[in-house]
Amino acid sequence: GLSPNVTETAFNGAFVNDGYARFLKVMILFSAAIVLFLSQPYLKRNKLLQFEFPILIALATVGMMMMVSAGDLMALYMGLELQSLSLYVIASFRRDSARSTEAGLKYFVLGALSSGLLLYGASL
Repeated sequence: GLSPNVTETAFNGAFVNDGYARFLKVMILFSAAIVLFLSQPYLKRNKLLQFEFPILIALATVGMMMMVSAGDLMALYMGLELQSLSLYVIASFRRDSARSTEAGLKYFVLGALSSGLLLYGASL
């Protein structure tokens, strides 16, 4: 339910839905809607208005919502990777720009290193 006092779990406690998670999910969805709205002039001006952009924002949003509801480190990692993979593509969205491609590649390398360190730390 939507009551702030009700706590629900899914997948044997891997995901927790409590009042805190519901509040943050609403904030994430609101922020994603603002991003989609405010990005339209930029995308039109640079001729980047493609159907992939809202899908990538939606996948990143789902990843953020998974992280908010994570009940264990594996669920947190799955949400982080879903968000990160979408944002890597968004970072290199301008296919005709060498700087955009470089930014996406550097972001991917940094994210892969950070993800490996997170997994190593979680395994200890």
